[in-house]
Formats: sequence, C-alpha cells, structure tokens
Amino acid sequence: MDDGVISGSPREVVDALLQYARDIQASGEELRLDKCVAFCPALGMGLLDHPDVHDHVQVAPDGTRTLAGIPVVADGLVIYATSLQREVDAQVSYMSRIRTKLQNVSLHCMYSLGRYCIAPRMDYIAQHCYPTNALSALRRFDVAALSFVATALGADPRQVFDSTGIVLQRLRLPARSGGGGIRSCADLSPAAFVGTAAQALPHLVDLRDPTGAVEVPGYLPRLASVLGATSFRTGNELHRWHHLLASGCRLGRALETAWDGLRADLRTTLASHGGAASGDPANGHLVDGPLSHEFVSMGVLVDPTISTPVLIPQLQRALTSQRETARATALQRLAATLTITDALRVDKDDAAFILGRGGSTKRKISRVAGADIELDEVQLTITMTGTAKQCDRAADYVDFVKQQRVGPVTISLDSRRDDFTAYRVPEDCIGFVMGRNGQTLRSMEEEWGVLMFFAKTKLAGRSDATESLCIFGPLHARRGAEIKVMSAVEHKHPGFCVSSRNELRELERVPGDEDAEGWGTDTVLLSEENYSYALGSKGSTRKKLATASGCILEYVGRLACVCGYKRERRRGKDYLRWLLEQRTGQSSVQNPRDRDDCLVLKIPSQSIAFITGHRGESLRDIERESGTFCFTDGDRADRKDTENLLIFSFSRRERTFDDVGMVWCPVPAVLTPRPKPPQNPPRTDL
Repeated sequence: MDDGVISGSPREVVDALLQYARDIQASGEELRLDKCVAFCPALGMGLLDHPDVHDHVQVAPDGTRTLAGIPVVADGLVIYATSLQREVDAQVSYMSRIRTKLQNVSLHCMYSLGRYCIAPRMDYIAQHCYPTNALSALRRFDVAALSFVATALGADPRQVFDSTGIVLQRLRLPARSGGGGIRSCADLSPAAFVGTAAQALPHLVDLRDPTGAVEVPGYLPRLASVLGATSFRTGNELHRWHHLLASGCRLGRALETAWDGLRADLRTTLASHGGAASGDPANGHLVDGPLSHEFVSMGVLVDPTISTPVLIPQLQRALTSQRETARATALQRLAATLTITDALRVDKDDAAFILGRGGSTKRKISRVAGADIELDEVQLTITMTGTAKQCDRAADYVDFVKQQRVGPVTISLDSRRDDFTAYRVPEDCIGFVMGRNGQTLRSMEEEWGVLMFFAKTKLAGRSDATESLCIFGPLHARRGAEIKVMSAVEHKHPGFCVSSRNELRELERVPGDEDAEGWGTDTVLLSEENYSYALGSKGSTRKKLATASGCILEYVGRLACVCGYKRERRRGKDYLRWLLEQRTGQSSVQNPRDRDDCLVLKIPSQSIAFITGHRGESLRDIERESGTFCFTDGDRADRKDTENLLIFSFSRRERTFDDVGMVWCPVPAVLTPRPKPPQNPPRTDL
C-alpha cells in the first residue's frame, strides 16, 4: 500500500484510522500505527489533551504519550520535509547502485534507464506537494539525475551543470523538441502542481445540478466553503477558481503563485530571444485554459479564437508544452550562433578540382558559405569551421562542385532553400553568359561573391528537369548577380527581359527564393544619350552610383534597375537623377544638410578647378577611392568666395572619418590646412 492521509476532526480521524486497521486485518494486512504521524496545525502537542481523543491517549514507560499508538508531533511540516529528504536519499542510493552495475557494461542502457525510469521517479512529489515545500528536495534530485546522465553520456560535468550552457538546455528539452528528455522536476513542479490541482479539486466537493440536487458526491464536501459549492458546475468553467482565490487559503495562494511563475518564465524566455507576448494583461489569473501567447485574464479568455476551455487533464501539458516550445526556439537561435568544426572525405581528383587554380574555388566556396575551409591534400579531408548552417551550406557547395567534374548537376527543389536562385537563360544566350572558358561567369561570381553554375532543377512529383543558371549566396548578392545576367541576356536577346511597354518581365521563383520584407526593384527608363552618360567608361559611373547608394544598380536594356530595400532604392534613384541633370546643366539638391547621407563642405572658389581637375578626373579619383558621389551645387548666392561641395554616401565612415579630433574628407588636404607644430616645442618634463 502507498502512503495515505486522513484529515478531519480529532474524533473522526482516530475512529476512521482504527476502523481501517480492523478492515485490512481481515485480509491479512497490518497497519503499522507506530510508523504513522498525527498532528494538528491549530493544537500542536495540545492534541493529546483534546477531550474527544482523551480515551485513546497512551503513556509509554518512558513517559512518552501516543494517540492510539500513533506518535504526535507539534508541526507536521517538519515530518513532511524529513519525509521528502528520505525519499530523495532513497532515489540517490538507487541511482548509485545502477551506475555501479552499468557504467562499465552498457552506457546506452544506463542512459535509457536514466531517461525512462529514473527521471520520472519524483513526478508524484512534484504533482502533489506545494512547490515551495518540495523545491529543495527536487533540486537535489535533479543534480543527482544529471550526474547520472552525464556519466552515461561521457559528458564533462562542468558543461552539464553550467545553467547557461547549451548541453544542459538540450538535455532538459523533451525528445520531440530535439532534446534529451531529462526534464527538471524542480522546473516542472509549478505546472505539475497546477495541473494536478485542476484535475483533483473538482472531485472534492459535491457536483450539483441547477436545482441544487447532488449529482456526484464529493470526497470532501466540507471544502465547499473554500472551493465554492457551484464553482465546478457545467457552464461555470471560466469562473471556477474565483472562490478559491478569494478565500485567501494557502492552496489558493500556492496555485496563484505557481501560475504567475509560469507566466513570468514564458515572458522572460520570449523577451530575451526576440519574442513578445501580445495582449498580455496586467492581472492574469487561473482559468481552465491554456497558457497561450495571449494569456488569460480574470474569468475571460483573451484569445477570441478559443471558444471552449481546454479539458482539465490537458492543462498541465498545455502549460508545459508552450514553455518548452519557447525554450526550444531560444536554444535553436543560440545553437545557430555557435562555431563548430566538420570534416569531409574526398578523393584525389575531387580534391584538386575543389581547390581550383591557386585555391580560387576553395576561397569562393568559403566566401559564399561564410565558413572557413581548409583542404588537406595529403589526408584528402576538407575541414569546415563556422556555424552549423554555414558548414551545411559549405558541404552542399562542395558536393555541387564535385558533381560538375563528372557530369551535369541536378538540384532537387523538394526542400526550400533561402540561399538559392534559379534563372532560366535562353539557349542562344548560354554561351554569351558563360563567356570563353567560363570567364564571364567567373567574373560575375567575383564581383558579387556568389557561386554560379548551370544545372538541372527538378520539382517534386515531376519526371522532367529544367536547365537553369543556379546562383547561391545571400539575398543581396544573388539579386545583384541575377540582374547582371539579365543585362547580358537582354543585350544578346532583346525583349526577353523587358516587355514592349518598357517593363521588367515577371520572374518565376523557386521555393524559398522570396524577397525579404521591404525588398524590391524600381526601374527608370533612360534615353540613348542618358544611357551612355549614366554607364560611363566600362561601367564606372554605374558602379560609382551603386557603391555610394548601397543599392544594386544595373541597366537591363535601357531600363535602369534599382534593387534593394526602400531607403537604398530611394538613394539610388536620387543619385541617378542628379547625375543625369549634370549632363545638361547644374543639378540642384533641396536642403542637402537635412539628408543623412550627405556631407556639405565649403570650398574656396579658386580651389574648385584644382579639386575637379582636368575634365573632372581628380574628383572622379576621389570618388573611386572613397566610394562616394561628389559634385558642387553651383550655388554662389551670397557667397562670392565659396561653393558647396556635396559628398554623398550611405556610409558615414566613407563621407567623414573622425579620429582623435582630426577630420578627414575625400578632398585634398590643402583645402583644410592645419597649424604647423612649433619648431622647438616647450619641454614639459622639467
């Protein structure tokens, strides 16, 4: 028989206990009264002097008094705490025996026992004891269980017991979330206590119908004054805890404290990792509903999509599940930032092909994936260092390069990739896009930092494959390389990318190749004269505007395509407009000092020719070296001796460099002469 509790008045308890002892005696069982404990919170040791039990008081030869053979104590909580510690001692001893027998035989069996048999052994305590009373014992059990599992895993105990470490967080998550399933009893006790109370308390009082007749008798009907006689009536689910919370009894306070702790823990987890709990009311209280992101208020479910409360047996699972989901998300974000090392085996021919001429292919893969890659040509191993995502991408790129050596590459589109763009190039343009020996494609890879090759792409459920130009890399780089290819295709095959209405044709995207929020493409139609002027020698003017604005600027036919986020596109179109104005006259910038991408310098009029140089070559050199877009506004009103030089760039560092009180600008230093230091400075060490 398991432990049990009898509560009531002194006379009722003694009579019930003795009757129970007689009843089980008929079946050959014996109730050990000397191992029972009697206590009364109100009377303490005065229970022995109570008139209702005076006839059952016994005096031992040593003067010790017992109640019907049962020891009486002043405070039941002392026995309560001692009993919990004895239970933990027994579990620790059990783990020690198992460790001794299995650690040199089967660590797998040892871990399975730890997860399935040992970890749940204190669940009963967590469910039925006040969390504040059981916390010390449960924490001690958690430490012992973790030590047991660490032995089974061969893990460093310092990592396991580090509360901020990823090992402990991973072990604590359930298996369905990719964890070890070794949950913390101390952490689960508030949810277990709330769930058990929600399941048990409705059965303690009589369940009555609307007429007041008893439908189902309760186990302790006298608790109706605390729990409320009608609290658990059908249709009253949203208000069933109001009477208990208003009573001020310890059980009500414990439930409310446990609930608030669960809510606070979820809030903290969400807030510390970029999440947010929307609609979180200031005064949340218990109802039979899940601990949702909207939470619950007093008697009202905030989430209007929940029409009925969750079933009582599901409450604990609902409470725990959402906390674990939030923690799993937080752990995934943490793991994504950790640096790992992975290795691949390759054969000799593949190693040479992956290395490339002078290591160019290896460096390209490393740059696109974001991982450090080392190739050991003796051991024929590739070592990749970076985050898990970076190493996975590097491994994929290495595999694609290996496939190119022996035949065509086939890429499945069954899974979504956020680093992949596929562009269909017309057959008559493939050679033009590739260039002699692939030099044109390699130059695009170098310019945009991407990996590009022709491959067959295959959709799920389809037997045919389509040959496309595959581009791998981050979004900005992929879009830049793609628009560059479109420019080449439109040059070779006019009308393929630009419609007769001078609009870019819609592109078909593969799964996962969606634009980020705020990303887009704007177009500006250029005349023949403006096109040549905006392009510049070998595309130098176009590159200058793109570098200064931070956007992607490419000309597809006579369409200037400006790609990027909204602010980048706005800067790119502004710079292009001011450039085109300079072809026929002087460009004018409204309120340049109010812009966050502009630096205004006052330049002596006699120095303007020196700055610009012959046909503007000096100013172009400054722009090229600093990554800026510079011109004078030509406004001399009220300034006979100076002009404004406008320096534009999305980067403040490119516009100005401030270090130790010195200001550097991308203009000759003779414009801002500094005082020369004295030839013989006074000594300061005398």
